[in-house]
Amino acid sequence: MVNQTIPPGLAVEKGTRIDVTVSKGPETPGTGEPGPREPPLSVSKPRISCAPDESYQGSNPRERRYLLTITGTGNRKGQKIQVVKQDEAGGRKVEFDGEVDPGMSRKLSIIGQGNTDIKVYHEGELADEFAFTVPAAPLPPDKAGPP
Repeated sequence: MVNQTIPPGLAVEKGTRIDVTVSKGPETPGTGEPGPREPPLSVSKPRISCAPDESYQGSNPRERRYLLTITGTGNRKGQKIQVVKQDEAGGRKVEFDGEVDPGMSRKLSIIGQGNTDIKVYHEGELADEFAFTVPAAPLPPDKAGPP
């Protein structure tokens, strides 16, 4: 709104006529036509990568650490992200429940026991899934039995 006949904030009786002038938006220079509009907000699948951290030394031979990076794309802020892990130590565990903005990266360190699945949800939809298989730990020599 560019102008109105009653000053903003002034109380008037119900039904009082108020004339307003509304802008069509910024003009394209020299044409008198409305200028370009903002692009519509877009949401696209974030860039996601996940890999084992080979330098990690776990508390047991089947424990692994995974490095997950999620980078927001599109142009809408506050995109909902949820990361869920399932491993041999127990059921489903939410590792992250938050948001990313375009160009923003979230780096997560996830510890898994044995075979581990990591699922990344974007706006409630499965965006990516990673399955890591960990070899069974060898038995100690005194438990291995005859050769």
